Amino acid sequence: MANIAKFWSRFWRGHKVQKRYVAFFTVVPLLFLLAFIQVPCPICEGTGTISTTGMGQVVVVGVEASVKSVGVIEGCVNFITYTYTVALTLQNNGKLLDASGYVLLGLLDYQTGKLLSSQYITVAVPANIEITTTFSTNFYVGVDAPTTTRVTAEILLNSAPCQACNGTGKVALNQLPLLKAMKETYVKEQQTSVVQFVPPPPISEIPEEWIGQEGLTDQWYLQHPDDVGQ
Repeated sequence: MANIAKFWSRFWRGHKVQKRYVAFFTVVPLLFLLAFIQVPCPICEGTGTISTTGMGQVVVVGVEASVKSVGVIEGCVNFITYTYTVALTLQNNGKLLDASGYVLLGLLDYQTGKLLSSQYITVAVPANIEITTTFSTNFYVGVDAPTTTRVTAEILLNSAPCQACNGTGKVALNQLPLLKAMKETYVKEQQTSVVQFVPPPPISEIPEEWIGQEGLTDQWYLQHPDDVGQ
């Protein structure tokens, strides 16, 4: 082993030019290899999409809802109105950008999975923060709707494939330093290139023909005796 080391030491002393070739044939294959190693895209954080409002990094942590009141609206068509107090907890996992957008609240029959009614709300969640917001909302359902219900929440996205990774969520390892350095600028540019999502307006007022016919809860309690006292 010592003889081999001595041989190579003498060889390189007499062949200084060859060291450059060794460096070349070491670095080039390494760069070639790095181009094939895939890592999560730092622009979309591995999701493959960019949200126009940053909502792509927002997740629903929890939904707590309690019935505030129940009433019957009688008119040409009879409806039951649920008024819920909702505590919605959201987490923005994005590190750089604040998020603002829409959450779709649903009144779900948890036995069948059927969506009975829905409402839109607007939210704002600072970057890398978890928030809880509490509010009241109304759901309108038919008089024959089931009472096995719960409130759900879903983040609404208006997103487009991330240009940095072509929607795959992965980029080559040798691109990583440049993309990380350009992340904030890259994300903002992509957000402005996507058409804004405009959801249907939420039902914030009772239709005019129903005014004066609210709060007739006796019919509800007769039809749903198990709900008395809730």
